[in-house]
Amino acid sequence: MKQKTWLRYVGYLVLLVALIILHGYVGALHDDFMWRTYGYSFTLIAIGIAIKVCIGLVLGFEYLTNEMKKVGSLKINLPKIIVLVIPSFILSISLLVEFLPGEIFQTFFSKAVYPLFQNNLGFISIFQVLLGYFLITSFYKTPDTELNH
Repeated sequence: MKQKTWLRYVGYLVLLVALIILHGYVGALHDDFMWRTYGYSFTLIAIGIAIKVCIGLVLGFEYLTNEMKKVGSLKINLPKIIVLVIPSFILSISLLVEFLPGEIFQTFFSKAVYPLFQNNLGFISIFQVLLGYFLITSFYKTPDTELNH
């Protein structure tokens, strides 16, 4: 039993390291793209976001597997989705807002969100990881109860 636990954690570590290396590779590709074109790549930014969300999913995966072992109905923690997942999602995709047509979203982020963080965009990466973690830990099981009335 203990050997399985060690192997599981080594597997998590290998997966996390692989995702981090992959993120570095995608980041290098994007840097090269920017150097050659003087622009941004929507696709490479989206892939980077997806990788960081996957890191958060891996961090919360053990919670979900423990919940799945329980007997009962799978439920969604709606307050957690509304208070944590949705804002994390909005902040996570804020770099992609630059690609949207119109100025409403761009104005919202440049005037309302970025100044909150004093134009330090490092917070975006943190929210991308948190998004994955909050999302995967938003599910839980409740015991099925039968009414005997």
